[in-house]
Amino acid sequence: MQITFITAAFIGFLFVGLGLHVGRMRGVAKTSLGMGEDPRLFRAIRAHANLAEWAPMVLILMAATESLGASRLEMLVLGISFFVARVLHAWGIFIEKDRPTPFRAIGALVTALILLWTGVHTLIMAYGM
Repeated sequence: MQITFITAAFIGFLFVGLGLHVGRMRGVAKTSLGMGEDPRLFRAIRAHANLAEWAPMVLILMAATESLGASRLEMLVLGISFFVARVLHAWGIFIEKDRPTPFRAIGALVTALILLWTGVHTLIMAYGM
């Protein structure tokens, strides 16, 4: 499960970075609790929270897929794609103003596809189909 662990480490670094960004935006917005009125703070909170919402399940299913014998290449593609997707998603949230950006949409789509892929692949491998 080496690749999943490495992916989890990089996702953890991203999580810390997004959390620090929330803290910085709280200082800028002079809002210690809640979201206040600053849209930059709201976007920072959502980028951080969205990662918290999606990352655990993806990492659990990546670990399951890897532990059941998925190829190293497949796991590398999944791990790198997941990290890049989460960076794109967060970046898309930060730069959007009135409507979603392609970065956000691509990040969300790739994340959902990885979740779907690992879920289906885990079931197939677990049941020996």
